[in-house]
Amino acid sequence: ATESMKGCYYFFMKVIQSYEASQRHGIVNIAYEVVDEDFVLPFDLFIAQQSIKLYMAIPLRGQAYHFCYDDAKLAPTMAVAKHMIGMQGRIRFRAHLGTDVECRYQLMSFGIPIREIPVNNNNRVDKTFHHSWL
Repeated sequence: ATESMKGCYYFFMKVIQSYEASQRHGIVNIAYEVVDEDFVLPFDLFIAQQSIKLYMAIPLRGQAYHFCYDDAKLAPTMAVAKHMIGMQGRIRFRAHLGTDVECRYQLMSFGIPIREIPVNNNNRVDKTFHHSWL
């Protein structure tokens, strides 16, 4: 699992580095956990820790991090995460609890174009961009 995560991060890093604006202004990260239940993977602490290490190693500045989720049981976890990342991290971190539509509107309130999120209106992951890249 760790090797496939590294592959994903390196792929995204190469794509993002090709855009001069992202190098100059930084990037906005979005974790979108409001997807079809057939697609949801069980939480793995080891993978979460490895994800953080890989993210910290990417030579790009993260300007903001948005975490969208629809499971209210994650709210205490988000509170702990906000506490653990410290003051500087809390300034740039936003957690959005709600349905797909609610999360999309919350992201739009931060100026994030929701058409860029690869989830269609049926709450399914849209793989069009991925397939065109392949």
